[in-house]
Amino acid sequence: MSSSRFSSRTVIVTGGNHGIGEGISRAFGEREARVAVHYVDKPLREGSADYAAQHRNAGPEAAEAVAQAIREDGGEAITVEGDLLDAGTPSRVFDEVEGLLGPVDILVNNAANCEEPDTILGLTAGTIDRTFGVNVRGSLLMIQQFAKRFRGSQPASGRIINISTGPAQCFVGQLCYGSSEAAIEALTRSLCHELAPRITVNAVAPGPVPTQLYEVPVPRRVVETMPLGRLGVPRDIASAVLFLASEIFIPRACYRARRLTSG
Repeated sequence: MSSSRFSSRTVIVTGGNHGIGEGISRAFGEREARVAVHYVDKPLREGSADYAAQHRNAGPEAAEAVAQAIREDGGEAITVEGDLLDAGTPSRVFDEVEGLLGPVDILVNNAANCEEPDTILGLTAGTIDRTFGVNVRGSLLMIQQFAKRFRGSQPASGRIINISTGPAQCFVGQLCYGSSEAAIEALTRSLCHELAPRITVNAVAPGPVPTQLYEVPVPRRVVETMPLGRLGVPRDIASAVLFLASEIFIPRACYRARRLTSG
């Protein structure tokens, strides 16, 4: 894991209250960042037991537990609630975080909606709207707020890390989820040019990472094909995110820009 410190830097981790997001939130807290642990807590508007089963979330208790663990280790952390299906959420989240922790330096778009069934014959219009609404529109609106508000002037001083998924280009049985994550990778490639050199934009695409909310039974034959011979854990993904957010990572284009601006 990167040994870089993030003192005086503020990070928002969407969906930071469980699973991969929790691992990322805790890792930033351990390295002295000011961490905003984002979560969603809402009545399930669809009102169906089926929807409730598909759209579970850990809620405020889990978010506060993550923030409290960071504080107990000497870090600084808050929780911030927001439904990314609501177009007004990103602006409100940034307002709240800036008011409590200061300007945001790092944004990690980790929150995602994933439902079953997600096959061409089983999905519904609601599945499509919720999955692309959270995963693509929500992430883009969070990035837009970050880009509008970021005031750093040095190359690579702002960082955006999007969390995708390993099989984004072909995710059999997860049609909406896989294609929405492929869209995340596509917009990442475009935004890294549009926002350079002040802000870097990268994506991390994990393979299978079972968590307490999304337990995916992975066949042994799949695990045996992995180079390390095991499934991923949230800490693995957090390590990659910390590296991309650190000063150790300076893309070639930003390095050239830094040389030019320094004379």
